[in-house]
Amino acid sequence: EVDRKTASDATRALWLLTRANALDDPAKAAKRLAAVALHAPGQDWGGNEVDVTAAEDAGAGDRDEGEGDENADRRENIFRELSGRSAPKLSTRVVAAAMMSAIPKLVSNHPAHLDLALARSSPGNKWLVSVAHAIVDLGYKLATCSVESLRPRGLAMLTNLVCVLGESKDPDVPGSSLLEQFQAQVLSALRAAVPDPTTNSFQDSPDDPSTPPNPIADPACIVEGMALAGEALTNNRVTGGDAGAVRRIVDFIARPAVAWLEGSNGSGMSKQTSTSRLFSALRDESECAEGITCRVRIVTLRACAVAAVHAPEALFAKFPEGVSVSLGSQWAALTTRSPSLVGADLVTRLAVARDLVRAAGPTLEALASTSLSS
Repeated sequence: EVDRKTASDATRALWLLTRANALDDPAKAAKRLAAVALHAPGQDWGGNEVDVTAAEDAGAGDRDEGEGDENADRRENIFRELSGRSAPKLSTRVVAAAMMSAIPKLVSNHPAHLDLALARSSPGNKWLVSVAHAIVDLGYKLATCSVESLRPRGLAMLTNLVCVLGESKDPDVPGSSLLEQFQAQVLSALRAAVPDPTTNSFQDSPDDPSTPPNPIADPACIVEGMALAGEALTNNRVTGGDAGAVRRIVDFIARPAVAWLEGSNGSGMSKQTSTSRLFSALRDESECAEGITCRVRIVTLRACAVAAVHAPEALFAKFPEGVSVSLGSQWAALTTRSPSLVGADLVTRLAVARDLVRAAGPTLEALASTSLSS
């Protein structure tokens, strides 16, 4: 951390090592990184249990009469060394989580990693498609962990897996997507990404000082959650056509969109509700940096466009008529990169430009398939 160049070189080396390990065994590479990202007390950086008792027993066996204090000091030093080694800094854990999230894409160029039938006929059993359950499990743990800065990486890991294995079929269940078996984990990860004020103890009582403030959704979790929701809906990759699953994913997409668009067209502004506060990153540019608000709005519009193509009835059932018109206007603004949506100084920013490129196709498809373009 003191020498930026050294830190940069070390991080680059770790990325190269992660790629090499992932190509050999994706699950093992992810588990090694998870030992750091999801560090638990009593474990070292390799995920192994720290056996302090064994160290104490070893010291006790060497104890001679009159050396009790010296052995006690030695055991204390061993304990401190092991404890210090098993506590990675948050910045280190975030880097490890970022590497974990990229593993599905790091192996996406090898066909055996993507096709279960081909993987079964190929030597070895370390193909991504064969260990997808382990990748989903680790991604879910990241997405629902107690450390807020790690959750977006878990959502990104699940998104990358759904994107990479989106066309993979389950040879044991003809006509089914391989990812349908992970529907429960994806839905739970989305539910954890954004707090629901209707199911927690927060109340709309701003005048009561004893009432805790309503939560505000983390913009990074909204961005990654919208990406996951869109990938899950595309061609029923995760939902498998399950109406209940589709409805829950669409609800995740629609809640922030309606909260934002109701305010933008002048409706729903007389009273600030818990939902409007929850999604203030979309509604109010003063809540966070302009670039963050812009990104959250773009990914929300993209997710709405995907839902409009793949689950139109479920989506528009969530939108009041006036809000639907506003949605069409925002889609048009996105395709033309209108300054009302994307400031001129933001268009050239790498993250915003990437979001715009990813949103263009689904948005044009949604405008073509609905009556909102008129």
